[in-house]
This record gives sequence, structure tokens and C-alpha cells, in this order.
Amino acid sequence: MLSDLKHVWPEDEKTAFSKSLLEKLAAVEDAPWGREVSLDARKLARMLSGFDVRPRSVRVAEETGKGYVREHLQRVWSAYLPETVTSVTASQAASIAANNDAPCDGVTDVTDVAGIGGRSDDEKRI
Repeated sequence: MLSDLKHVWPEDEKTAFSKSLLEKLAAVEDAPWGREVSLDARKLARMLSGFDVRPRSVRVAEETGKGYVREHLQRVWSAYLPETVTSVTASQAASIAANNDAPCDGVTDVTDVAGIGGRSDDEKRI
């Protein structure tokens, strides 16, 4: 839920209406919202209340209605969702390319450790 909510939140908006978020959550392709889970404003509020996030009156552009404040959810996202890497700098890309192009000195032998300290499967059957 938290990941999907972060994904559908308008990036440049400080507030969002519950109705708008619910519509966007229902449209998330691989998520259960709207198909398997009948999500409405009350259920969303109940799910988020466990994170101490509650709906309130918010203003989006010139309209007011019930919704959420991004700052309140940002605390939860930071605490419960992993950070994602959004870009790689030129120096990081060069370092990765250099390491990928490094010559390989060969592969070391692999020791079969299944029989260490005991009998092999064939010996156990006898």
C-alpha cells in the first residue's frame, strides 16, 4: 500500500484528495486496489491510521476536501520504504564499465561439499 501510494502521489503536490488517490490506486496495474480489495476512503484512512496518518481538510489548487498531506506520508515512506537509486553519475558509470571490462584470470575449482563429514547419498541407500 505505502509503495503504491507513493507511486501515485502527484510529485509536485503537497496535498492530495482521498478521492483522487483512490482513483489512482485503483488504476495501478499489478495492485489489488479496486479489483481484489474494495478500497474506499474509510478503509484507506484505517490502513494509514496505523502509521499515525489521518485524513484532514486539504486544499488542492482552488478546491478543498478530505485528503492527505505529503509531509505526513513522507515520514512513513522514509521509515518503511527502501531508498531507490534514481540516477548514476558519469564517474559511477565509468567505474562500473571499467570493472565490467576487466579481464578475468579464470575460474577456481569448486569443491563438492555435500559429502564432507558424512556419507554420500549413494552410500546412505546401501
